[in-house]
Amino acid sequence: MSLPTKLKPGKDLMAKEALRDPKVINLITESLVKTTDDYFIGNCEWKDGTRSDMVLEPKNALSDLPPLIVEIQHTINKAFMKRAVSFCLQAFARYHKDPIILIICVEKLNQDNIHVKLSKLPGAFSYFSEPWAEHCYIISKESTKDNLSIPLHPLVALGSFFTNRSLSLADHPFKNDPTVQYLYTSAILQHQISVINKDIPLSFMDFQLMEYDKLLTLAHSLGQPQLGEAVNDAKTRTLTMKRGYEEVFITESSLNKKKTSVPPPTTSTPTTAADRNDSKFEKAMKFVAEFKQKKEEKEETMDWVACLKEGKDLNILKYKNSESLRQQFIKT
Repeated sequence: MSLPTKLKPGKDLMAKEALRDPKVINLITESLVKTTDDYFIGNCEWKDGTRSDMVLEPKNALSDLPPLIVEIQHTINKAFMKRAVSFCLQAFARYHKDPIILIICVEKLNQDNIHVKLSKLPGAFSYFSEPWAEHCYIISKESTKDNLSIPLHPLVALGSFFTNRSLSLADHPFKNDPTVQYLYTSAILQHQISVINKDIPLSFMDFQLMEYDKLLTLAHSLGQPQLGEAVNDAKTRTLTMKRGYEEVFITESSLNKKKTSVPPPTTSTPTTAADRNDSKFEKAMKFVAEFKQKKEEKEETMDWVACLKEGKDLNILKYKNSESLRQQFIKT
């Protein structure tokens, strides 16, 4: 059993695929607050434009349960912990309760600057958080090393799944652990479901767009501008529908797929307003994708506010605010 390369544990897409599974959510909530089936995935976008990997909200807003924040982070250092504190302060402003934050360190925990101690949770460190969070837990290779007896504690298994970063279950040191086995199975299943559900309707819409291009060529050759205008309107509506549908199914390769799915107009096809707008849109989304990639290479959180400002300075982005930009990028 092997994961696609883009789903390597520790990558952003892997975090999305693994964490949204209901059983994994219950694993987290049972470990942190001793309850199951009482949380749902909330809004992961914060007011300042930054974003957490997962935010869990209590289903009952009147309960005493705190919000939960989960972060999958390659390197934990002072810069990241400042962002984590910011997430928690914004969570308090939103929910009026101090949150619990769980951070899974995939690669390096800088203990020279980040002073941690053993916590009550198996395989987790505790980080001082009294002024800004109810608890801050950190799982890393160092924190789990004394809790590696099979069967693993579920939280230790979750940490091991990310910290070992094995594409194949056969290569994982705890491949016989039932929780580790479930995590691999669930990640593959979630990915397959998203690909199947996403590709079938999108393939149909791509076919429609190609047919519209043929009709535009025909309208031009027949000298019927009204027909061409009607087809152009239909093409624009289909493109809008396609982008709206893609909002539900986020994958790293979707932007490249969109670029290749619709052939460019032939030399006999006139350039239309819809074509020009689509070209500007693709240029804008390419800029955002490259900005995000640079952030990931530096192991930094995506900064939508800075991205929008830089894009406006280059006359590439014209969005009203960072949230509008983020929502549009999700659609691609």
